[in-house]
Amino acid sequence: MTRHFHKKETTLLASRNATREDFECVIALMADGVLHEGLMVNKEYDFYSFGDGYKEDVVENKKLVKGVIKF
Repeated sequence: MTRHFHKKETTLLASRNATREDFECVIALMADGVLHEGLMVNKEYDFYSFGDGYKEDVVENKKLVKGVIKF
């Protein structure tokens, strides 16, 4: 008999402590080229293979700041 168990699911948690003015400032800085996503995103993942190395790439990765899953 085969039994399948599911591991704990990932929880996505987010918060925002910014005002409308903060967002407008960031948008302007990005438009001027002062800020760009490369300063924040330090890892990109392919949607179709993301789960293959999830534990190593995300759970155990102490250097991951912000990852992006590309569709």
